[in-house]
Amino acid sequence: MAMVRSLFTSNNAPIAAKFRSFASGLRSIEDQADSNRVALGFKGLLADWDYDVGLLYNSSRVSESPTAGYFSQSGLAELFDSGVVNPFGPQTAAVQSQIDALGFNQEAFHSVTSLTELDAKASRQLMTLPAGDLSLADLYAPVTQGVSGVLGNLDPIRCNFNPDLPECSSGQVAVLNGGNPNLKPEKSENFTLGLVWEPTMNSSVSLDYYKIRLRDTITPGGLGANLILSSAAFESQYSQYVVRGAPTAAGDPGPILFINQTNQNLFNTVTDGVDIDTHWRFRADETGRWTAGLNGTYIHRYDSQQPDGTYLGLVDNVGNAGSLISRWRYRATLNWDTEHWNTTLAYNFQLGYRDTPAGLAPATDANGNPIGPFVPAVRTTDAQTSYIGIPNWVITVGARNLFNDFPPYTNLPGTNPFQTGYDPSYSDSRGRFMYATVTYKWK
Repeated sequence: MAMVRSLFTSNNAPIAAKFRSFASGLRSIEDQADSNRVALGFKGLLADWDYDVGLLYNSSRVSESPTAGYFSQSGLAELFDSGVVNPFGPQTAAVQSQIDALGFNQEAFHSVTSLTELDAKASRQLMTLPAGDLSLADLYAPVTQGVSGVLGNLDPIRCNFNPDLPECSSGQVAVLNGGNPNLKPEKSENFTLGLVWEPTMNSSVSLDYYKIRLRDTITPGGLGANLILSSAAFESQYSQYVVRGAPTAAGDPGPILFINQTNQNLFNTVTDGVDIDTHWRFRADETGRWTAGLNGTYIHRYDSQQPDGTYLGLVDNVGNAGSLISRWRYRATLNWDTEHWNTTLAYNFQLGYRDTPAGLAPATDANGNPIGPFVPAVRTTDAQTSYIGIPNWVITVGARNLFNDFPPYTNLPGTNPFQTGYDPSYSDSRGRFMYATVTYKWK
């Protein structure tokens, strides 16, 4: 590197500087993945037992190759030492060609994996109760022991008594997971009102209003240790799930042996809305039979009771990533059926919602509601066609998100704190998905 005058060293002394080789291009990598999947399954009924047997083979090959921006560091250092590289501006054509020759554009790594899986299960009802058949997982799933998922799970009550205890610096607590034989059945109060209108022989419109109140909701995993130990108030409120050892001193509640995270009856849920289903069947002629339809749901309310007893509305509530419930969504379809072909074109819509504000301090209006930008609606188109002209065979090709529409941006990270930019509960980041299936049915 050239000798320059420095304010912090003696005259004409070398200085250290970072350098980004823009002459090598912006970094870009091409990944290629090829996968194969073959599945074979049998299921049926034998002596009052439902059985399901499946064999799966799956293989995948992944390779990664830089396409620009990666180079031989030692080679570029030698080129620098020759004095021909201009670190402050564009290069001459001759120097640029030497830099290009140092680029690495070969396969960086590849991996090959394969999986063969055999799965078999059988199930049946144990007995019949007034509310229905009794059955194999909420009650009697094996109880296993693990640890809480966050390293900072402290005992706020005991650590308030003595903050110098070893478990009050950091750590995890033991938890129990699995079934709970003391579960009560969920109870619900339901009200529905339906209307069907057939203006013509080939058209119909149905509207169904529903209102549901669910009590004693069965919650897999119960209350998490993270929530119970988030405050002394919550730990006291849900002390029945905190199992302690013997106290070690006067006033000491005793060390936590484990948190009971088995399935529990927790909280209530209230929801109401309207389902709409419309069909219009065109007159069949020599071109085939055409049918247009629209199926959608407008959710007026979906309120879930929280651990503190209050209710939180989940409809369009961006504060509950992974639980976002769109107020209005529908799927419009157009089917074309002939003797040998069945083709469907579908348009999917989900209503947009107000996003959470960017930054650490969300802005609110006069009523305390968050003010943020608007996440636009999601619109995608699917297409599928099936050939049914061969007895017992169905050959299908199709595409989801045919026009490769990208999910809308949101400030919320979604269900994973490392997954930012879109909400996976609201949209799909995979883009266009092409598929083909061949099905044979024994009769």
